[in-house]
Amino acid sequence: MEKRSIDHNSEFYNNPIKPFSSNEEEPETMPASGRKHTLEDYINGLKRQEQVNCDKINELSRRNEQLHRKIQSLKQAARTNYINQPRIQYFSETKLIENEGKIKTSDDMNAIIQNRIYEAGLSPSMAGSIGLIRSLENLGVEDPPEYEGIYTIIAEEPQITADRTMLLKEGMYAALYTRNSIKTSLYEELLEYVKTRGYHPEGPFLIRQIVDAFITSNEDELMSEVRIRVRK
Repeated sequence: MEKRSIDHNSEFYNNPIKPFSSNEEEPETMPASGRKHTLEDYINGLKRQEQVNCDKINELSRRNEQLHRKIQSLKQAARTNYINQPRIQYFSETKLIENEGKIKTSDDMNAIIQNRIYEAGLSPSMAGSIGLIRSLENLGVEDPPEYEGIYTIIAEEPQITADRTMLLKEGMYAALYTRNSIKTSLYEELLEYVKTRGYHPEGPFLIRQIVDAFITSNEDELMSEVRIRVRK
């Protein structure tokens, strides 16, 4: 086969290779308006997408907040419904400081509390929960209700005279806890609960408000207790 010589002086070899330039790229597809997209168009598009994303995030946040409130409401309802259920449970022996006398106003109650704690020689650490006493006979509708006395649960063993104290015997008690205001209907509900389970009430009602940070930090949800000793 005949070999051909390569002509290095031909036009193919003498044409220089052009360097790459952005101006030599394929032309961009023209938009419908016949105008090229510019950097400003791109930035504006990003801004519009950012606003859309922001609106979506705000909507999701709003729905999440609504859902959170609904869940909290359902939890609160379930908690309240459970607390308002009467129960009969065992309580251990408890020593109280009792006062005899009727109480109608908060001033009466505050004065009695201060006098009793002072007379008994109690320090603040010794004085536990404070409660009210209401007799079985005094279940009429009063506004405000009338109480037969007030008591303080002794958290420590102070040097006090026997006539200043009462002993809350260990045993079975019917109890009802509520975060709502204590009304006469709650006493009647508790007595009905005791009766239907074959128990008989003994002694007065013991009423106290439980102020405990472990229960709630919301003052509107402070839990109250109504308790009465029962026997078969």
